Amino acid sequence: MEGLLAHLREQHDAVERAAQALNRNSGADPDMSRAILALSDGMAVFLATAERFIDSCDVSAGGTPLMHKRSASRSQSGDQSSARLHPLLVRYYDAAGDVKVMGERLADVDYEHVDAATARSLRRDQDLELEQSDVAFQDEYHRRRGSIEHRLDAAIERADLLKAQCLFEGLDLGA
Repeated sequence: MEGLLAHLREQHDAVERAAQALNRNSGADPDMSRAILALSDGMAVFLATAERFIDSCDVSAGGTPLMHKRSASRSQSGDQSSARLHPLLVRYYDAAGDVKVMGERLADVDYEHVDAATARSLRRDQDLELEQSDVAFQDEYHRRRGSIEHRLDAAIERADLLKAQCLFEGLDLGA
């Protein structure tokens, strides 16, 4: 997870540098500037959310999921049945996966927005008609992003709740 976090920090830093370069360029396209700044802001929020989630996981690097205590003791007592993860751990890992997926969707929306802003800038430079107004374009982006942010927050809350339940049950989250 730390590798993922490092990669997210690198992406954020690259977008931040692009935003700063656009601010220094007085001839920069206003749509492109707004899109890059929105992406930078969005990535900062996502990075903070990802850091908060990873911190809450308190997962050791390279560890493996541990079985529920009763399953482990049965295996040690000679029962050769295959060991399974405790259902609560499975639910927690699924919830953590949902957080990852929603984070990826959030990043996708930001990248799509930058691509669309670039295409709009190109159309504007070629004196071609835009499909929607600047306000509608930005409103649509913020609506899509807000929806995903809401689902990401809900996924984080669910994962945090399941983590607390796992810890209460004495389950090891190390994965």
